[in-house]
Order: sequence, then C-alpha cells, then structure tokens
Amino acid sequence: MYTKLGQEQYEKLWNTFNSTMFEFKLGIFYKKRREFCYAGKWSLYVDLITGDAKACYGQPISQNIFKDINKPIHFKAVGHYCRQPHCYNGHAFLTLGVIPQLKTPTYADIRNRVCRDGSEWLSKEVKKTFESKLCETNQEYGKLKKFFHTILMPFYYASLIPKNKEKIMKRLKRKR
Repeated sequence: MYTKLGQEQYEKLWNTFNSTMFEFKLGIFYKKRREFCYAGKWSLYVDLITGDAKACYGQPISQNIFKDINKPIHFKAVGHYCRQPHCYNGHAFLTLGVIPQLKTPTYADIRNRVCRDGSEWLSKEVKKTFESKLCETNQEYGKLKKFFHTILMPFYYASLIPKNKEKIMKRLKRKR
C-alpha cells in the first residue's frame, strides 16, 4: 500500500467509504496465490500505447500485438508461476474468476453501488456481464494439461528473458 499512513490508519480512512472492493483487496493483499491461474489464457494485459502484452501486471511481456496485426495473439496461462507477492488488481482478475476454485465475490458485487434514489451504478447489461465468471465461458485444463504446463512454463519464461531485457534497456536509455 503506497501511502505514508500506517496500515491501521489507512484501513480506518478507507473503511469510511464502506467499499466492498476495498474490503476484498485488503483480504487478498500480501497473500501469495499458489493455485493454477488462467490469467494470460482467459485475460490479457495490453499496453494500448505500445501493444506490449502479458498475462497480467506481474508477468513478463510475452508479445507485441500491434507489431503485426495479422499474427495470432498467443494466450498462455500463468499457471503456478505467479511472480508477485499477491494478485495485483486481484479485485478484477480474481473476481472475474482467473482462479476458478478460489471463492470470491463477483466483479459486480464489488464494483456496483446502490445510490440514494435506489438506482445502481451498473446498468442491467453490465451488471449481468460482471456477475459472470470466466470459467463459465472458457474451458479449464485437465490434470495432464496442467501437469505439462507446469513442467514447460519455466522454459517459456526463460525464452522471454532476452526480449524483455532488450525492452528494459531501451526504456532505461530513453529516460536518461
């Protein structure tokens, strides 16, 4: 939590907003995810300026989807290889169901608010969409596929090191 406030003060301040999203985020903060995660397969983080794409915030850049728009986009699940101490923006990724066996509220549960007049922030159509989970429209891997994914994923990440190192060096040179 990037604040000058201590944890207790920070929580006290944010609790005044009665935010289900904040409560959920507090519950997942600094809790390492070790389950099989489908981020990268069922979701993708794309930098809309550069076209760089990766499974989620904490994963290495795996491709540039703008470089050749005729090339297929590759979707690869993070699996058991989350590199972060907790799920960044887990309020979105986790509530949308990138880890199917993890019991979470829906994204609609944490984003919607009821106004004083009884209306809601989310329209009926958006609310219905946000109430769904990604596993409802995507297929989970079987045991064998998860097993091979777990064995092969370190080799895939190793193949990304030169590409990511080159991008990082270019960005560092630009900032000088």
